[in-house]
Amino acid sequence: MNLAIDIGNTSIKYGVFSQNKLLTSGVVKDSDFSKLKEILASHKIVNIVYATVTEIPHELKVILNDFSSVIALQTDTLLPFQNKYLTPETLGKDRLANVCGALSLFPGRNVLVIDVGTCIKYDIITFDGQYLGGGISPGMRMRFKALNDQTAQLPLISPQLEPRLIGRNTEESILSGVMNGMMSELNDINWQYRNLYLRLETILTGGDSNFFLNQFRSRIFAAPHLTLLGLNYIVSNLPNE
Repeated sequence: MNLAIDIGNTSIKYGVFSQNKLLTSGVVKDSDFSKLKEILASHKIVNIVYATVTEIPHELKVILNDFSSVIALQTDTLLPFQNKYLTPETLGKDRLANVCGALSLFPGRNVLVIDVGTCIKYDIITFDGQYLGGGISPGMRMRFKALNDQTAQLPLISPQLEPRLIGRNTEESILSGVMNGMMSELNDINWQYRNLYLRLETILTGGDSNFFLNQFRSRIFAAPHLTLLGLNYIVSNLPNE
């Protein structure tokens, strides 16, 4: 069994895999790593694989240091695709893992990954295994916070499902501008990629993806655990030394 850990900007997610099957998953809340300790004590974990875009919490670092087989996703990790990104050393590890997750779900296809989290990340991999890059734009909560931080009067509000198009007050107007604007962006970027690549599969993932899942104008595939799937795919396909 493998334990995959995705250390993001706002949360830490984990999943336990038996071969390619996800057995259980969860989110570390309030820096409580007791569940991870319980998993290591009760499951026959062979490898821990993790990706991080930020500093590793001290308690998690201790857990990793105490385990014999830990694999950190790095820029030089052997990956099952050709990385055509011009500055691979700057490429987020979560994006690398997402691409591997896309490969595991749709081998031999053109795939666009849309990860809606702290930032919106677009990543394209071609049918012949070439990762070309993509795009990054502000995520939903970042947009809400920017409106609050950069103005004197606009409040900080929380997202809602299916906001009105025509806001009848300031809160509804912010919801409309941010969320309907994001949905227009997501649909338009997806459409542009579909015009470039035949038989394109689009995968939607990320912590805020549920707000937009049912509003795409074309068929998409929802994969809430894509990063974890990719991490497990990487460790499962590493060459034997």
